[in-house]
Amino acid sequence: MVNLWLTDKLLGFPNHSDTILPKVLIQDNAQPETWHHYQDWCADSDPKRQYYLVGNELTTQPKNSSIQTYVDDGAATFLKGDRDEHAWTRAIMADHSTYATNRLQYKSQPLDHELYIDGNPILTVQIASSTDHGLLSAMLVDYGQAKRLLANPSIIERTGLKLGYNWQSEDLKEFQLTPKTSAYKLITKGHINLQNRASLRFNQTVTPDHFYTVHFELQPTHYHLLKNHQIGLILYSTDMGMTLRSSEVIHYQIDLADCRLEIPYRR
Repeated sequence: MVNLWLTDKLLGFPNHSDTILPKVLIQDNAQPETWHHYQDWCADSDPKRQYYLVGNELTTQPKNSSIQTYVDDGAATFLKGDRDEHAWTRAIMADHSTYATNRLQYKSQPLDHELYIDGNPILTVQIASSTDHGLLSAMLVDYGQAKRLLANPSIIERTGLKLGYNWQSEDLKEFQLTPKTSAYKLITKGHINLQNRASLRFNQTVTPDHFYTVHFELQPTHYHLLKNHQIGLILYSTDMGMTLRSSEVIHYQIDLADCRLEIPYRR
């Protein structure tokens, strides 16, 4: 594919690479050595499904809900430990978490068929901070026992890629599944400062214990969800890998009646 495109664009040989090559090529996250060809990605025409936060569930039916709370004081625990941000990410997603008081966790019902998330999940949350500033972070999580792709590619064949120039070659690599199953995997995440809830360029006042509506996109993704898996949402504040690790203790309130999650799916 690379040689075809470079031959066309750099050498000027008319090999019709624009029509031969797919516009979008995405590796499947649930099946090794599987690639999907698409005409677009993150398209506005993708169908979107609304989820509401009820109790500890993600549901497609809005219901009367209450106010839930969590406290952002997990940095002290993290800094006293091994300071491994990947271990922290796994811990905050776990059902029985060391950081259970630092987050709110919601799960959908098990899926009755597989789905492909395609684009930016959008989160709307009604939130109050105990001080004059604050931060909201969110993780979208795939819950369900499965073998998942390793973090790094494995060598399939030594010198398996014949690149051509100077007779050089490269190892052929692919992402392979883990030998053991795991219970969950991060899909995507996002963050927003309460004082920048309308614009990143301008600060707005945050009155302690006053509820504000924040509306923001999580990072775009293309993710294959398997049948019987559950979609999870984690609400928290300090992200040990992505944000400042503040030593300040802040209490947050979430009004579930005014919270929703919109997820785009590929048809």
